[in-house]
Amino acid sequence: MPLKIPSPSGRDELKQMEAELTLRLQELNDVRECTKTSARTDVILSTSFWQDLAAQQQRQRLRSELERQTRPSPLTGLVSLSLVTGIYLCSRI
Repeated sequence: MPLKIPSPSGRDELKQMEAELTLRLQELNDVRECTKTSARTDVILSTSFWQDLAAQQQRQRLRSELERQTRPSPLTGLVSLSLVTGIYLCSRI
């Protein structure tokens, strides 16, 4: 069966269709690559964000713990004062 040679207008249509399909394929590939890159970037940014947040909270906990250890609790002072006052009052009776 001999090949049918398309007419000049048919060739133009095929070339236009080829160009459109090539462009569409490129757009689809770009979207797919962009999606992969964005997903990886989001994960990395997310991981970085959470690591920074965890480090910040750890520093805050350490600071609070250090303050608690270096300074007596107000409740400890009140308990001591009430015990001393109670002992003093009991000894006066």
